[in-house]
Amino acid sequence: MAVKADHVHLIVSSHPGIAVLDIIRKLKQVSTHRLWQSCADELSKFFWKKKIIWTKGYFVSTLGCISEETVIQYVKNQGL
Repeated sequence: MAVKADHVHLIVSSHPGIAVLDIIRKLKQVSTHRLWQSCADELSKFFWKKKIIWTKGYFVSTLGCISEETVIQYVKNQGL
């Protein structure tokens, strides 16, 4: 995982029978819930109307012809 000011890079491995949208939805739901549990005072200064942190959009790509190690290095470099 690499975190930038306006987006997050994740490498996720999943079962082929699980829809990508379901994975994204769960990641956003769980992370939002946990952040509000642990940081409600700070978050309420910026998100006062609704407890929403994430946008509706997302980008997903498969490894394709690139090695897993190449992708891991790419994501690690995004956090710099």
